[in-house]
Amino acid sequence: MESRRHRAQISNFGTRVDVVTDKRRHYDQVLKKYERLDWVSKLKSHTSCVNAVTFSKNGGRWLASGGDDLRILLWDMHETKIAKPSHTFTGPTRNIFELAFTANNSYLLCGGVDSAIRRYDFQRIGISSDPDPVHTFRSHRQSIRGLAPHISNDELYMTASEEGRLFYHDTRTSEPVGHLISRQGWVGVQFHPRLEHLFLGATERGRGKITLFDVRKCFGQGVDADDKEIMRYATQPLGNKPVSSNLCDIAFDRTGNVFATVSQGHFPTVYTLSDPYPIAVCTAERLPSGEAVKPTERTYRNSCTIKHVSFGGPPPSSIPNSASDTLFSPESDQYLATGSDDFRGYVWRIPSSSYLLAKREEMEDETHDWSPPKGRYGYVLSALDDIMHVPVTLDQPACRLGGHQSIVNTARWHPVLPRIATCGIESKVVLHDCAPVIEGSVETDSSKIRKRVKGSRRLRYTRRGPTTDEVDQAISDAEDKDTIEYFDSALIEEEEEERTRRRNTAETLRGDLSDSSDELTGGVGGIDEAEDMALQLSDRARFMALFLRFLGGGTQADDNDDEVSTNMTTDQFFRLLRDANVVGEDGHATDDHEDHHSSGDDDSDDEEEDEADMDIAE
Repeated sequence: MESRRHRAQISNFGTRVDVVTDKRRHYDQVLKKYERLDWVSKLKSHTSCVNAVTFSKNGGRWLASGGDDLRILLWDMHETKIAKPSHTFTGPTRNIFELAFTANNSYLLCGGVDSAIRRYDFQRIGISSDPDPVHTFRSHRQSIRGLAPHISNDELYMTASEEGRLFYHDTRTSEPVGHLISRQGWVGVQFHPRLEHLFLGATERGRGKITLFDVRKCFGQGVDADDKEIMRYATQPLGNKPVSSNLCDIAFDRTGNVFATVSQGHFPTVYTLSDPYPIAVCTAERLPSGEAVKPTERTYRNSCTIKHVSFGGPPPSSIPNSASDTLFSPESDQYLATGSDDFRGYVWRIPSSSYLLAKREEMEDETHDWSPPKGRYGYVLSALDDIMHVPVTLDQPACRLGGHQSIVNTARWHPVLPRIATCGIESKVVLHDCAPVIEGSVETDSSKIRKRVKGSRRLRYTRRGPTTDEVDQAISDAEDKDTIEYFDSALIEEEEEERTRRRNTAETLRGDLSDSSDELTGGVGGIDEAEDMALQLSDRARFMALFLRFLGGGTQADDNDDEVSTNMTTDQFFRLLRDANVVGEDGHATDDHEDHHSSGDDDSDDEEEDEADMDIAE
């Protein structure tokens, strides 16, 4: 009875109100703000591509941005009219790709193509106008791809580079505490947000790899990363057609129980820390409204540039205790954001890890001939796995972010507000809000995107009109038109080549089906897979028997080959191969036995046609 009295209150009008229901209704309204970020503000002081943005810790008052103009600009998020940056840092000599604030905003870290790590004294903002770094670390040899400040100590941080070395720094010492060596180049590193001794590292070369490490056990002078793994995660997707993906970035949610990756050639993928297999893949076959994306519309794609991913959601203080359910976990960040090649940002709402684990499918195949359900992806850790895990496909984004004129590379959630900062090929940073909270904000329609333009004469174009979501829109005078048109050309060329492969494959298939020559035998459907395998095995056995005779292996001659001894000459061996139709008169394999051993351009053409065949089959 006592609990019921606390659950209800009497309003001024004498109406009975359920407090729990009212809090849940308020929480649902808060969530809607995170899914309707239609108001955009553009920060325009950079002069070239903006590659990195990051919000400061402890409230997110400051936004740092950096890119190809070699400057780091600081923007004050407390201002209602953000006309210009509050401060500028200088020092990088080549493109900036990574920015990060330390745990208590004492320092701002910067890394990029010049392989140097620069540390700026953020506490002197407003006291000194010195734009130079207080320290520069130059032991890396290639581009910096990861910066990971410690979760509580401003003096500790990690840096990772493409040359394969990961350094653990302490600003109180002249040299790094230690470094970790990987035979592949590092593309990301992230401290666990709650357990300071754990961190994730990601490499890209080969098949890519994501590994969990313990700081207390893995660091030493020149330690090999492969010897210090706690857990390795499956990263290479298996689809209905070959998938070639390269890791770009990794990010934790605020609890550390879940992390996500984004890769070139694939979709954002979600993992739980304690399981090596993904639990969700975020695609965009449907619109935020739930309708299917039309074939003529552009949608999520990542094939051209390096993307970054981030988690966000309502802060814990705004979440009522009654908001917990089995589908969504209010303790975790519920939204995942990243950029796309279709000039938009994408946001997905992520269900709880327990729900996704329960819905993930497992498929057994003793032959290891993995074939996931159509339109989905499977994962195995090695070729010896007997079970393929098929994660849940989240095919409907919560919202799409407009306001850009070219590729969006980075999307960063604000730590407190329903706000996302995005950047990419353009020379501006775009803030996405749920309301016009910044002076000059405009409401955008993310369903309409700029029509791409021709920027290179060597490109091949199809004669088609704009797609249903494209609009004729001039590139802003404030932007670098040459850069935007260059990336327009790269995207169009790539898509055109893919269409050409599919068209050529379709014509080849139609020609094969209409061919009535004697080569097509066996009735409807031709030779099935089992018969084809039996024929290959038969040919292989016949060849090996003849080869053993050539070597004098004691194989008994057949009745038809009484004149052949067990020790044959080379001429006798090839004569038998010709009689068996294994090789032709010229000594090369016959058409039936070539098995894609063509050379030069023919080999590449066969590979393209094979890939296109899989596209058509899908």
